[in-house]
Amino acid sequence: MAVVVGSLFGLVAGFAMRAAAARGLMQEQWQQIMVVIVPLLSLLVADELGGSGFIATFVAGLVFGHLIQGMDESVAGFADDLGTALTMLAFTLFGGVILANNIDAFAPATIVFAVLTLTVVRMVPVAISVIGTGLRSPTTAFMGWFGPRGLASIIFATVVLEDIGIDQGEVVVAAMVVTVTLSVFLHGVTAYHGAQAYGAWSEKKSVEPP
Repeated sequence: MAVVVGSLFGLVAGFAMRAAAARGLMQEQWQQIMVVIVPLLSLLVADELGGSGFIATFVAGLVFGHLIQGMDESVAGFADDLGTALTMLAFTLFGGVILANNIDAFAPATIVFAVLTLTVVRMVPVAISVIGTGLRSPTTAFMGWFGPRGLASIIFATVVLEDIGIDQGEVVVAAMVVTVTLSVFLHGVTAYHGAQAYGAWSEKKSVEPP
């Protein structure tokens, strides 16, 4: 249901927006607003029909984004700015509400799980996935350490608790809270120095003979 709803909204909105813009019937600011309307409607309708609003929004974004490629760059710029703002809002709410209300989640076992998640559980699959690509070890390590984190964990934990429902929801929340918190601090502390070190290594390798 979610895939159907997301696909339909993405298709209809994408083709309608391209047709309207090509005929001069849609101003730039309304094109930007469509970036918000399409996923929001997909989420609401999918939820009402018993589907996953998260999946519907994701599919709608894939389809809609593909159809509006090449249009006014301000549309993409607005989407990027909105995404950044909402990400910052999500982390603010995480720190101010979720973390504050689950500070007791920092038990030894949960901390060990979070450390393993940020290292072995994530970095090993990344290393396996790039086998045969020719990427060198520093690149693989950089991708594994600074890969997607934080926001996706919050979203997926919410999906598990609301859409699927499990008996031990507190365990999932505790694991998510500790993992995201450690990620914010560890990746934040190492981001600047890690990027500088990798940039210096990459620049050095780029001037060496093949």
